[in-house]
Amino acid sequence: MTKLSVAVITLNNEKTIQDCLASVSFADEIIIIDGESSDRTIVLCHAFTDKILVRPFTEYAAQVQYALQNCRHEWVLLLFADERVRPELAAEITDLMSRPVNEEGFFIARRFYFMNKWIRYCGRYPDYRFRLVNRNSVQVYGSKGQGLLHCSGRTGKLRYDMDYNAYPTLFDSLAAMNRKTTQEAQTMVSAIKAHWYHFIFPPCGTFLIKYLLQQGFRAGGRGFLLCWFFSFSQMVLYMKIWLLQHPFLPGAGGNR
Repeated sequence: MTKLSVAVITLNNEKTIQDCLASVSFADEIIIIDGESSDRTIVLCHAFTDKILVRPFTEYAAQVQYALQNCRHEWVLLLFADERVRPELAAEITDLMSRPVNEEGFFIARRFYFMNKWIRYCGRYPDYRFRLVNRNSVQVYGSKGQGLLHCSGRTGKLRYDMDYNAYPTLFDSLAAMNRKTTQEAQTMVSAIKAHWYHFIFPPCGTFLIKYLLQQGFRAGGRGFLLCWFFSFSQMVLYMKIWLLQHPFLPGAGGNR
């Protein structure tokens, strides 16, 4: 039977880490890569594993690379602390690891939860992520978002889903947006020059695509809020890029 390591990337995730780790109790090893959390994340992790490595957070790719290097087993399931393995997915992975595996990795669909409800529209499902991998056959790339693993060999898709509950409340959504747009702006600042029209057209286009073409209206009030949230995030991102490119303007904050 093939042994499985589960690597979890954490940073101030005390609200979600226990559900995440409880969902992977079937693994042969659980390893935590923590980006210097200031809340109770590390304390809560000790109830599930003693292998907790603290590494200053710079970007997702660096954390993922560090996780793969420190896993004991060849096969690794990569998770972030706001994700959970559903029971049926756990059973599928356990069965997969019990027999010879011809693939080098597997994509897993994610169920996106917004304000504690699964959103099937707005382009959020199935949202396949390449997460169950042979660590000797993958490369880590990029720093934007969480789509970080690449494999040139044979891959497959698992039948069952995992849960992604990054935004339990609207407050959590706004806090995450502020953090992620700052990270993305710092990455994109040298690649694009922000203009005034970026504050209008990309956000409006995002809303129309997600609400109409991707049928966000079918998710009711939450769907409308989520589409507005993605649209607003686009505007904030371009504003932050613009401020980074004009650091000496009053209030920009770049000269502090």
